[in-house]
Amino acid sequence: CASYQENYILESNVWCLDKHPGKCPTWAVRGDCRSNADYMTYVCPKSCGVCMQTLYSKETEETFKCADHHESCGSWAYLGECWRNPNYMNTYCPDTCNTCHPHHGFEDNICADHHYSCSEWAEHGECLLNPAFMSHNCPYSCNMCAIE
Repeated sequence: CASYQENYILESNVWCLDKHPGKCPTWAVRGDCRSNADYMTYVCPKSCGVCMQTLYSKETEETFKCADHHESCGSWAYLGECWRNPNYMNTYCPDTCNTCHPHHGFEDNICADHHYSCSEWAEHGECLLNPAFMSHNCPYSCNMCAIE
């Protein structure tokens, strides 16, 4: 029987960097990741801990190629569209939005949160205040899982 680590890879997005490395950690500590989530997740993803991590099978690793499918992805991401319009951007601009993994979005049949603070954010009403971000990153805590 093969071990868990032999068959699966935890991929951390190595391109996830703060755009203001001198200021982001301070802003994150004072609570701006929650109070100004749309801005902070785009400008300070590393300090806010929202860099995507994906667990996927090694079998898919060799066949998966991540690429954007529109020439304007960089401009759109700069304007914050990765967080304002995640469904479109994750489909057409996964490389630019740092959401690449083998299934172009999160696993279809698995409903899970993708950030360690999801339950806390949900308790503070973020599911209603920031629905685009929360439905994509915290579907379990926001009770947004599809029932089959």
